Amino acid sequence: MSKGTVLYIGGFELPDRNAAAHRVINNARAFKELGYNVIFAGVDKTVKVAVTETQQVFGFESYPMPYPTSSGEWARQLVDMSHYKWVCEKCADIKYIICYNLHAIPLMKVLSYAKSKDIKVIADCTEWYENKFSPNPVRLIKFIDTELAMKVFQKRCDGMIAISTYLENYYNKFIDKILVVPPLVDATEEKWSCEPEPQDKITFVYSGTPGDAKDKIGQIVECFLKLEGKENVCFRVVGITREEFFKSYSHLEPQAEKIDTFAQFFGRVSHIDSIRLLRDADYCIFMRNSTRKNNAGFPTKFVECYTSGVGIIANEISDIKKYFPEDAYSILIEENTEEQILGALKKAISKGKAPKRSTEENPFDYRKWIDEFKSFL
Repeated sequence: MSKGTVLYIGGFELPDRNAAAHRVINNARAFKELGYNVIFAGVDKTVKVAVTETQQVFGFESYPMPYPTSSGEWARQLVDMSHYKWVCEKCADIKYIICYNLHAIPLMKVLSYAKSKDIKVIADCTEWYENKFSPNPVRLIKFIDTELAMKVFQKRCDGMIAISTYLENYYNKFIDKILVVPPLVDATEEKWSCEPEPQDKITFVYSGTPGDAKDKIGQIVECFLKLEGKENVCFRVVGITREEFFKSYSHLEPQAEKIDTFAQFFGRVSHIDSIRLLRDADYCIFMRNSTRKNNAGFPTKFVECYTSGVGIIANEISDIKKYFPEDAYSILIEENTEEQILGALKKAISKGKAPKRSTEENPFDYRKWIDEFKSFL
């Protein structure tokens, strides 16, 4: 018999269209193991109106809203909670509403509605964007929304699932019940156990959406350029095309011919294909600046690299040091300086092709967290 229903709401795109979707699905699997029914109300780029007919996603009911495609739709979703209320009233036994990075005004309305219905509200907080004050109308709205959500309304929730100790340290003065949970996976899914395709060269891979505020892909390529003996090295870049790379890092275009000797650009691929390319590699590599945004979050990419069993080269941000594998083929550097990145690459190349690490005791498998969720609830 079900212990009641957990309603998960927010800007996630099921089944696997963004990192948020992977997080909420695996958290939901833990709730399901504990005897709760879980219903989703996320967003979907393929629908024009809010869905009122039951959709099934990984065995869960889902009622997504349209993804906002205009400024009017975006503004409406900044204030509207009518669809969430409709889903609530469709179910008679909702015990918890989990708000995944919800905008401030909908969160305020959810808190008021839930109080009237004796429903607990849990914030699932995975980010803290550095939206700064600006007279630009769009940026000003984002600034106000972030300030209200992070500093006012999330503090009023009954509990929080925080993705990092950075967020826990901020909110533990205001919320009694906080569970710190990194991004989770189902380690038994076939995509994690597919046989890698053997590569002749020592293969490094970057997979994601690069940018100066996030991953320093241009800096990494510059370090590869300075390596001796690159003929035995391949660097695969997943998520950006060759043209996009040189448009973003135009100062490297004069060295395009040299870069082409070791770098391969795959552009955007499906999540399954990105995992396959990761599994085929010896090492994954990513570097991020130590900013509030990066320390408040937790890199899903790190979890994917760990679960794929490849060597990991990364700098210390957020909580990754707590989970970093203690093997000879994973290298954690303190800062993403050219000297330290170059040193890590040389060290990896000197060790040669990395054997796949056993992930039987994967700390990110959602099953490892069921007791933590049980205690939290």
